[in-house]
Amino acid sequence: MRRRFWIVALLLVLSISLFAKVTITAAVWSWDLEKYKKIAAEFTKLYPDIEIQFVVNEPDVNGFLTAQVAAKKPLPDVVVQSWESLAYPVSQGWVYPLDELLKNDADFNRVPKNLREAFMYNKKTYALPERLHFQGIYMSTLIYSRN
Repeated sequence: MRRRFWIVALLLVLSISLFAKVTITAAVWSWDLEKYKKIAAEFTKLYPDIEIQFVVNEPDVNGFLTAQVAAKKPLPDVVVQSWESLAYPVSQGWVYPLDELLKNDADFNRVPKNLREAFMYNKKTYALPERLHFQGIYMSTLIYSRN
């Protein structure tokens, strides 16, 4: 009787975990919140068992993460946008290395090497490039024709 109880309990736990809805928390900048809500709506059409909730990561990502930890609040599952140094969150143990997930990903190997390496810390990949940001000063070629 006791053995049957544990088998039924184990099957119940397994069935609940197999069919339960998963919620992922993603941190984004406030100015892109609506854009990511639209992306999440399309994503959940393909994966209806995954719900995405958003939090705003301001004033800056590292400050936001530090404030969450200080307040004993959970960290987001995913930080969607950040152009800050990875060294701080990695050194705090807040970021999971993605190497195991990426090792057989043919698409990731198409990403230019310099972009892949930009998101590495201590030879491990902790983030993926999401879009391209140009930093610099650009001048029109017309400036040279002026006297």
